[in-house]
Amino acid sequence: MNKKQKGLWAILAPVKTTILLGMGINALSVVLKTASLVLLSYALVALYEQKELTVFGVDLSLTNTILSLA
Repeated sequence: MNKKQKGLWAILAPVKTTILLGMGINALSVVLKTASLVLLSYALVALYEQKELTVFGVDLSLTNTILSLA
């Protein structure tokens, strides 16, 4: 009996680990990009309201907020 896989799964089998690694890196990228956009929105609100940006209990002055955007 022939137990070899046929079709597309047979083509993908040798690179399955690489595909899973790529998907994991992509998922991490999505999480980090979302976090950076949230931080950017907080920084822009702080600049608009001309107050200090507080991130994880650390107060950033107006100058440091602008530098964090660079």
